[in-house]
Amino acid sequence: MTQAATAPARFAVVHRLSRRLRIVSPLLAKNQERCYILEILLRKRTEIKEVRSVPAIGSVTLHYDSVRLPEANLLTILDAVIGNISAKSVASPSVVAPAGPVQECAVAVEGMTCASCALLIEMSLKR
Repeated sequence: MTQAATAPARFAVVHRLSRRLRIVSPLLAKNQERCYILEILLRKRTEIKEVRSVPAIGSVTLHYDSVRLPEANLLTILDAVIGNISAKSVASPSVVAPAGPVQECAVAVEGMTCASCALLIEMSLKR
């Protein structure tokens, strides 16, 4: 048996129409950051028209162009992307209490035009 045949499923298709697909993944459940990252990565593909996630239950609904992106290819992409974002640890680093008074800091980033990139940076800094 190959490793792919014995690996646990990263998601399950729970609803399917000709141009819409809904999946549920235990790797996304109750993990808002992973859901946002998945949405951002999938929206970069022009064949995917809309992505909506519900982090509370790990559900993702996709509206896509089935001519340009057949369902089998979409499922392969989903498997790879979910596998990649779940492999990365999103746990917060250990927090060390500051020795002195806590200070607030404002950071300006120049040249960023993508709201998705800004969201990812903001989430990382909040961690």
